[in-house]
Amino acid sequence: MRIAICVKQELDAKGPFQLTNETEKLNTSGLVAILDPASQAALSLTKALLPEGDHTITAITVGNPSAERALRTCLALGAAEAVRIWDSALEREEPSALVVARLLAAATKEYDLIVCGSKSLCGTLGFVGPAIAECQDYPQISSASWWEIDQESKTMTAHRSKEHGDREVVRCALPAVLTVDAEAAEAPYPSFPAMLEAEYAEIQVRDLADLGLNSRGIQDKSSGRLERYLPPRPRTKKSSGPDTSSMSASEMMKMLSGGGGGKSTNAVAEGPTEKVVKKMLEFMKKNELIS
Repeated sequence: MRIAICVKQELDAKGPFQLTNETEKLNTSGLVAILDPASQAALSLTKALLPEGDHTITAITVGNPSAERALRTCLALGAAEAVRIWDSALEREEPSALVVARLLAAATKEYDLIVCGSKSLCGTLGFVGPAIAECQDYPQISSASWWEIDQESKTMTAHRSKEHGDREVVRCALPAVLTVDAEAAEAPYPSFPAMLEAEYAEIQVRDLADLGLNSRGIQDKSSGRLERYLPPRPRTKKSSGPDTSSMSASEMMKMLSGGGGGKSTNAVAEGPTEKVVKKMLEFMKKNELIS
């Protein structure tokens, strides 16, 4: 089987970053580029669930030379091959999710299984995996947490993660596209020899001509354009409420029955039973609850 893991390199948003002013472009100089956690989970889960036999896992990404860092991480984590897709025609502006999907679909035509992260760390669109399936006319299963492949019938059975721990069992023919959530698997740390070998591994670079495409064929005029980034609105300071440490039980009841520390028309009856009953009757008559 030939398996493609479509990965993405992202900036680690957990780094020292805070948006304080409106801006058209983020200052990401203090952030580190990493392999997207969902892509990493997709690779780890695929390796763990591969049936016995001769299989090749290829990590594929769309990006400029800096994106090779993510591919080398994949090689250190067990991918056998790495492919980077880039072309001078893509340098004018960052490719949209649809353009990325068209490029990955063209690069994965000969693969039996295509696995992607469900949502990237920054974009979180969840678009690329289903779009690849649409371009290829393949079945697609999202949020896969486990699967089993029947090589004789060329089918697979997958479990989809649902809310409240529920799972959905789906069966489909191969080739197919799966998307994996970041929480589906935890990747082990690569060994130092594996990291060293990955640093010197050859990464294949494919351009539009290699994929049988041209710049006009992958254009996307339908996507929206990011105009600017806005910081969150300042939070209003909430009142801590009245001090209840010195209140008696009846005062606490009055405050709670009135919905807080504000004015209230409610009253709490205290005292002997006869007195309490008399007050309750007066209250009900006053409010025409009894005649």
